[in-house]
Amino acid sequence: MYTAAIQVSSTETIEAIAVASGFTNSAVAAATYTIQAQQGATPILVQHTSNSSTVGNVASSYTFQLPNGTQMRNCIVVGFTFSSGYGATPTVSDDKSNAYSIVTSKDDGNQFVALARALDVASGTRQITITFTGGSPTHVAAAASEFYNVATSSADDGDSANSGTGTSVAAGSLSTANDGDLIYQYAVQDTSSNAITSWTQGSAPWTLLSADILDSTVAQYQVQAAHGSINPALTMSPSNNWNSIAIALKSASAGNAPPAGIRIVHIQHNSIPQSFGPTPITIQFPCSGNLIVSVFHGISGYTISGVNDGANTYTSTGPSVHGTGASGEAQMFYARSASSSTTLVQTYTMAGLNDSGGSTVVLYDVTGASASPFDKIGTLVGQQTVSGDFSSASVTPGSAGGLVIADVTVESNTIVGVSPGLFDSATTLPTIAVSPVDQNNGFAHNYNSDTSPETFSWTTSGGPVSWWASLAAAFH
Repeated sequence: MYTAAIQVSSTETIEAIAVASGFTNSAVAAATYTIQAQQGATPILVQHTSNSSTVGNVASSYTFQLPNGTQMRNCIVVGFTFSSGYGATPTVSDDKSNAYSIVTSKDDGNQFVALARALDVASGTRQITITFTGGSPTHVAAAASEFYNVATSSADDGDSANSGTGTSVAAGSLSTANDGDLIYQYAVQDTSSNAITSWTQGSAPWTLLSADILDSTVAQYQVQAAHGSINPALTMSPSNNWNSIAIALKSASAGNAPPAGIRIVHIQHNSIPQSFGPTPITIQFPCSGNLIVSVFHGISGYTISGVNDGANTYTSTGPSVHGTGASGEAQMFYARSASSSTTLVQTYTMAGLNDSGGSTVVLYDVTGASASPFDKIGTLVGQQTVSGDFSSASVTPGSAGGLVIADVTVESNTIVGVSPGLFDSATTLPTIAVSPVDQNNGFAHNYNSDTSPETFSWTTSGGPVSWWASLAAAFH
């Protein structure tokens, strides 16, 4: 056996050399992958999700979903926060048994923040769970992102953690040793004296991933062209206490891009507190697609009368859907051929009073939609008196290869799953009776492969949901 140092210009060259030398196909594949990894590539975002805080409610676990199943060999970054002082030790896991490492964390005495990552993930990973041992904290919230072109092993290349007071939120300096690193920053405003009115991403090439001004969490990323010292930073308004962390991950030619076609890129869950009335509500939504869909669940009698962001026209899919009793209101608005931006800010004009537990807006950032994306909508209301699954609104898409977004708002207990399609709601254990995390309601979507009717069946926990109201809208 002998080895030789050779210089090659492409993966095709190494394959030709390997085949000519009598190597097996598996050896060729391994050599090709090694060359690709050494050549490096730019980390690229596939998808992101941001989920609401449990506020003052304790949680022994917090489960949330990526918009789509992951692509094979990609990287997942998870940022999360929870209140200090509960003695809780967190671990991160998912539905495909990928291995997560908590790279950095910081406890500033108010909130604990952490960034975890899983490398070389299995295809189809979607459900992520943060589990706490030693204590069950309050104010738990989480976000997650998927990237490709991140090294599949030994990817860590620096981290930092910092806390302070002011409008500049800086995670602290870290020094990278490799060009083209993915730099990821996560932060929380962790005192309640002044509510957040805005998050502003750092100077280019920083890009906001999510900016929750209702629960005061934020995430941004960039690709650092040349290695060296960097202090990840963004700004918030008004001035307040904050806690922030950042990590650097090495780039490599690895993983896979998402498939072509219509696809959800971002989902941001926004919890509207009980104290909000008819006054306009402001929501920040960093987005990049050509269709924005806003799904609203309101307390009975509390509805949206209009949405505006200064750049797009929002159209209602139809009147608010509400059942008997305290099922609440279900509404949906959309902006077609959207002018998206990481700095997009929406203003919601409201009617009625949000006086019993709070409401929820879930925002979907969709790419690959047609210029006239709205197809049709189905609605249904009902009452469940016996525990178990129940079927809600149905819609028959007018064309294959589209997207159906569905929701159901319930009077009692909790929605924990859906069929068909992908469940979007976050859940906790123990279950919170009136939860600020999606208000115990169901949000979901499905990519319809044909024009068969789509009827959504919801899985419940804790008993019958009593009165409910639902809608399902098809887009193409």
